[in-house]
Amino acid sequence: MSPAKTPTHTHSSIASPAALCRMGHPAAVTVKQEEEDDDEVVVVVLDADADTGGRAAAAPAPEPWQPPAAPAVPPFVAKTFELVEDPATDGVVSWGAARNSFVVWDPHAFAAGLLPRRFKHANFSTFLRQLSTYVRTR
Repeated sequence: MSPAKTPTHTHSSIASPAALCRMGHPAAVTVKQEEEDDDEVVVVVLDADADTGGRAAAAPAPEPWQPPAAPAVPPFVAKTFELVEDPATDGVVSWGAARNSFVVWDPHAFAAGLLPRRFKHANFSTFLRQLSTYVRTR
């Protein structure tokens, strides 16, 4: 008969509270466990300095849920909208009748006069190529 084996305990590689404190970790607290005589266990949570300061340490307040930030409007779309929305440019570019499209009335004036104000180029075909990445054609 073989002798009974005693269980072995392994330790995980969790940082000690002192190491967490040195790293400035927000969850770095010291827990002190004291056993009372009636098999009752009292747990005292100490702050990062292992000092309750004469009072129980308060748990940090939970942070309110924040919805994810809305995706930003791409600069090309914002600049194009500003060009079309500007009433001063209506002779060159303006909204369509249903305001769900826009019309470039004078492509030469659009390329020479308006594109350089908002973009780094004055090329109408470059503008159309960029536009095609955001707009589907019918």
